Amino acid sequence: MIVDAHLHCFSRREGFDPKILVESRVIERAWVLSINGIIHGQATDEEVLSLAKKYKGFFVPFAYLDLERNPSIIDDFHEQGFAGLKAILPSKPYDDSSYFPFYERAEANRMPILFHVGTPWPYDPEYTLDIRRTFSKNFCAITLEPIANVFPKLVIIGAHLGGWKYEYAEAIQIARVHPNIYFDISAGPEIFLESWREDIHPHCGRHPFNSAITDKLLFGSDARYDKAVELALFYKYYFKYSLGDEEAGKKVLGLNAEKIISDSGWDPESMFRK
Repeated sequence: MIVDAHLHCFSRREGFDPKILVESRVIERAWVLSINGIIHGQATDEEVLSLAKKYKGFFVPFAYLDLERNPSIIDDFHEQGFAGLKAILPSKPYDDSSYFPFYERAEANRMPILFHVGTPWPYDPEYTLDIRRTFSKNFCAITLEPIANVFPKLVIIGAHLGGWKYEYAEAIQIARVHPNIYFDISAGPEIFLESWREDIHPHCGRHPFNSAITDKLLFGSDARYDKAVELALFYKYYFKYSLGDEEAGKKVLGLNAEKIISDSGWDPESMFRK
């Protein structure tokens, strides 16, 4: 089973027709992440939830976690049927203690949080009203580590394998050390393959394949839906033929994501109970 754990929805842009995925017979489930229209044309929380209801069981809805709101919003999201949360553009580093009430509520509701990490965001007042939200230091991968320590039952997913070249090894290491930290590989195949081939720990030696953390990585495309299908096929055959490890591929391409959602207690029927 292939699960794309990092997708967005631009309902009025070419290449984002849900049928491309649903009818692909390649991707069998997708996490659709809302950032509630911050980018022009992107779906709102309500539209993401509506998409998940229309294609019940295929799309797993994640609501936008705006860390400037009241933490009680997380309880509301859970009641509405969202499976998880997407954090992006904080005005302070993710590990600032003022954000801890949000993480406490997410942990209590068993809602995983996928954090945007690493890559900078261009300041544009049309999308980002507070320039502090574009500071890359606020969303470095290393800021996830204190959160993991304080909230050990909270599932934490860092996007883009850390997002910066110098952070790939760091991301792999904190995923290895912390049971509740995961990363998606949506930075792209070139970055994934480069980081995979490097020595990542002086005591571990050189690994032709970094099998030590195959339980901690999730396939994610962060792409147009047709490109998402292409990437899923690329990784499927890369694991099978280049690495010769289909079992590792099954974990990264779907089993890890499915376990996270299963452990959260979310199921499609929950969206229709209210």
